[in-house]
Amino acid sequence: MRNKGMALFPRKVDGRYAMLVRQDNENIWFLQSDDMFAWNGGVKVVEPRFPWEFVQMGNCGSPIEVDEGRLVFTHGVGKVRNYAMGAVLLDKANPSLLLARTPLPMLGPTPISGTGMFRMSSIAAVHWPSAGICCCAMLRRTVSPPSQPPRSMLCCV
Repeated sequence: MRNKGMALFPRKVDGRYAMLVRQDNENIWFLQSDDMFAWNGGVKVVEPRFPWEFVQMGNCGSPIEVDEGRLVFTHGVGKVRNYAMGAVLLDKANPSLLLARTPLPMLGPTPISGTGMFRMSSIAAVHWPSAGICCCAMLRRTVSPPSQPPRSMLCCV
C-alpha cells in the first residue's frame, strides 16, 4: 500500500485496528486491520471539496473521541500552495461516515504587508522538506453552568 499521513485510532473499532491515511495523495481513507501489518482496501471518507484544500488534503494526527463523534483535524493546500487547517467529524460507531466538516479553514496563512502574497501558515502547519507536514491538537473539557449542556473547548497547538 502506498500511503502517507497515517494516523492510528487510539483504540480498536469493532475489535479491529483502525487508521486514517492519505493513500492516494489526495483523499482521506479509513482502513482497518486484524493484525496491524496488512491494511487492504479501505473506504474513502473525505475528499477535497473547498478551494483551500483542492490541491491536497490530509489528516493532522489521530482522531480525538468527543461526545459527538470522532474529531479529526485536517490540513489542506489551496491553488496558490497555502496550507490551512480544518476539521471533520466522523461517526463514533462507524468512522467511515462523515458527519460534518469545516467549509472554511480554522487556521490559515496571513497576508504579508504590502505584497498581496500569502505565506504558509506557521500556526496551522509546520513544514519540513524531508518530513512533510506536522500538526497537533489538544482537547480540553470546560465546565458549563448547570442550566446548560457541557461544552468542549478546542485548543490547537
